[in-house]
Amino acid sequence: MPRVEIEDDLKASAKTIYDILIDGDTYEVKWNLTVNELKSIGPKKWAVKSTIGDLTSTRVEEVENEKISLDIEGSIFTKMGYILKPKGDFCHALLWGEHEDEKNTKILTSAGSMLLDSLKRFAEFMEEGGDPEDFDKKVLTVSP
Repeated sequence: MPRVEIEDDLKASAKTIYDILIDGDTYEVKWNLTVNELKSIGPKKWAVKSTIGDLTSTRVEEVENEKISLDIEGSIFTKMGYILKPKGDFCHALLWGEHEDEKNTKILTSAGSMLLDSLKRFAEFMEEGGDPEDFDKKVLTVSP
């Protein structure tokens, strides 16, 4: 199965990033550019209304402050996840996604880059003491 991987260094702790990712009910709509609505439909399972359509996301793996993996139904991605590695004052984050059709790799790499950038902006905002209510995911540059 084809896979895309996007990496970046975030000026936030692995704990801050993990807490954002693990608490989807609170934060997902705040930072994720594609998510318009999120509704819990079971243990570790959410119905997501996004700019790219409706999908179901199920968290299948959690390792505190290290990684999260999801199975996705109804999306171009079939699986996705994040791997976090502390690196001094930064955290190296790798976003990966699996999909079924190799011809979609280029566009999914671009979409993944945008997703990781959105997470980066929100995590850095939170790390600096920002109030999540003040974060506007549509503004490309933010400061608390």
